[in-house]
Amino acid sequence: MPEPLLAQRLRRLPVATVLGREVRVALGPCARFLGLAHLNREEVGAGLLIPHCREVGPRHLAFCARARAVLEVPAGEGGENLAATS
Repeated sequence: MPEPLLAQRLRRLPVATVLGREVRVALGPCARFLGLAHLNREEVGAGLLIPHCREVGPRHLAFCARARAVLEVPAGEGGENLAATS
């Protein structure tokens, strides 16, 4: 059953559990390119997993060069901390 406030473009994506969160998985090029950009906080759910991602950010600011995947989470309201160890 789709989440009522989840953005339409995220509803069709598969779901995975990462760090105890049920997140959508960006498999196609459009979902990977857009990520959570231009969506309201209420529309993004718990986050978006971008698998097989080696870099994050513009080329000149890229980081996480050795990452296998990136978990994009919505901006918090303060006091939140989400950390993963490899």
